[in-house]
Amino acid sequence: MPRSSSLLPALLLPCLASALRVAQHDAPTRLGRRAVAAGAVWAPAAAVFAEDCSRYSTDAARAYCEKASAPAAPSGPVSLFNGDNSLLPGVTPSKLLSIGEYVRDLDDARKGVDALAPLTIDPANRCEDVRVALRKPPVNGIRKACSKVLLQLEDNASLLAAKTRSYDAVKVEIGNLDEACRGVDSTAKVAPPTAADLSNRVAALSRSLEDFTNGLKKPDPPPEPAAAEASPAPAVFD
Repeated sequence: MPRSSSLLPALLLPCLASALRVAQHDAPTRLGRRAVAAGAVWAPAAAVFAEDCSRYSTDAARAYCEKASAPAAPSGPVSLFNGDNSLLPGVTPSKLLSIGEYVRDLDDARKGVDALAPLTIDPANRCEDVRVALRKPPVNGIRKACSKVLLQLEDNASLLAAKTRSYDAVKVEIGNLDEACRGVDSTAKVAPPTAADLSNRVAALSRSLEDFTNGLKKPDPPPEPAAAEASPAPAVFD
């Protein structure tokens, strides 16, 4: 056998060993990052991989592992639970995440309802626009989002009962607003609404949505106080 051929395995072995060490080093930190990114549901897995950093022999390897396994800052809105079930006992973390998604949809729907306020100034000409808006996104997603939230609350009987009553109120307000706008039709058997009546019905629907989502998300933190303006320094005259 030529001498060059006999040297080939000896040259390859250090390379293979180095690649194996890199793979062993990187695998737990990759999995740790995924566990941390998954949130509270996978927090135990993240802790396991964080402990794995102690087995590395060099300071550089341990530092890399600890940095990769460090908990990431939450990416979602701080007003949602993000897997924290301390305020909704009996509800699993996975259901809390689902509730957060539907609460976001309801917040968007409420903004859509609030956007109807300018239309209430002229009921005779804009009532049909209000009825159309009730049947288009994001407002038409109210029933689905509320129903999905109620499904996630089956393990908390008292809250489920309260939110079911809130949802019934939401459906009543949607019906009242739609029925009021039917009054502009000359063939309808209901009286045409006044601007004040229509505005009140839009506001009532918005409040009913707020009542439904109340308690399903953490309260927003209080606004930071505005920095006091520095008073100008007194003029100094020689």
